[in-house]
Amino acid sequence: MQRKRELLLDTNACAKLVDNYWTDLASIVKQINREFRVVVSPTTFIELLNGVINGRAEYFENDKEKFRVMAGTREIKVLLPPTSYALKTVLGLHVSSPALRPSEFRRQIGIVLHARTREQLETGVKTPQDWRNSRTRLHAGIHRAKHQEGVAGHNNLMQHVREGSVRFPTQEGFARGLAKNHGYTLDDDQTQRFAQALDAVYQHDKILNQRVRYDKYNFEKQQGDWIDGGQLIYLSDPALCILTDDKKLRGRVEKSTQKDRLLLLREFLKVRKFPLRH
Repeated sequence: MQRKRELLLDTNACAKLVDNYWTDLASIVKQINREFRVVVSPTTFIELLNGVINGRAEYFENDKEKFRVMAGTREIKVLLPPTSYALKTVLGLHVSSPALRPSEFRRQIGIVLHARTREQLETGVKTPQDWRNSRTRLHAGIHRAKHQEGVAGHNNLMQHVREGSVRFPTQEGFARGLAKNHGYTLDDDQTQRFAQALDAVYQHDKILNQRVRYDKYNFEKQQGDWIDGGQLIYLSDPALCILTDDKKLRGRVEKSTQKDRLLLLREFLKVRKFPLRH
């Protein structure tokens, strides 16, 4: 039996649909979930969570709607962190004890969706899994810390690239490096397979490295580049697509064999006869 195509919604796609397509949102969500099995990237969850935590209380219901779009209409399926997911999907290798397991992300999403106000995220939310008098709090600090750690590590690497102390690797070297960072040394066959599966993120990072070395690159304003690269790793799964509203991201993977599975929101809606509102 052929596996149903899966769709990961990027943060900007969730936000654009809720903010600009409110009158058509139910029909669009229905269409998306008819064609795809919607899955959740931990990265999308963390970015949307930052929006909830830093947003205004009166926009809480609007922010929650972005979570609903992200989660899909079936049982919530959260993916492993990007490289862990790729190692398992492509090579059958398991990275033990990820910092936050998919089951934990599902629980955290449930907390947001069951909260009536933003304040309840801190004081406690009653979910179907809780005992009669118990409440569950959202531990947003854990997610923010992991996010900031990733951004800081990426900026540090890009600074070394700018200084010329780090050279961009070959595609095989790129694949071996990612695996080694997660505790695996790949043989030649594994390296080739993993490198091919990481084609989109490799093309993205190659262009990014060129920009850092030869163009004006503002580290503070380009923090989303680290996030984009992580999302693209999920294209290592041939059954998975990503829906985004980022034309720049699509341009960076134009030479990738996986570019057709990075779907632009406007094109996606236009093909399906929805009126464009952005």
